Parts: sequence; C-alpha cells; structure tokens
Amino acid sequence: MATIVASDKVSEDVIYAFVKGLFDYKDDITAGHVKGNELDLNTAVSGVSIPWHAGAAKFYSENGLM
Repeated sequence: MATIVASDKVSEDVIYAFVKGLFDYKDDITAGHVKGNELDLNTAVSGVSIPWHAGAAKFYSENGLM
C-alpha cells in the first residue's frame, strides 16, 4: 500500500484528475512498472489514516467508496 499526500492548497480539480488518471491509465502505468498491477479501486481507500483531499474524496465518492 502507498499513500500520496497533497497539500490542500492544490485545487480539487487537479487532485481529482490525478486520482482519476491513476485508474483510467492503469494499463499504461502497469506497462511501465509491475507495481501498476497493485492499483485496485476496490482497496484504494483501505487503511488511510489521514484526512482526504477534497478532490480525492470526490473521486472515491463518485465511485461508491466513501
């Protein structure tokens, strides 16, 4: 597991697009690095113990995970 930390000064739209891109381009990420196989929307919110950035929360909420 990994956690990406972003400042709350980064706009909601930027973080939303970043998180969405991780999952939209999972195949491309995996082609570049084997760890891309570990990206899983179903476990993406598991074990996170810090507050969610508004953009990430929006993405995960839209996908029924929050």
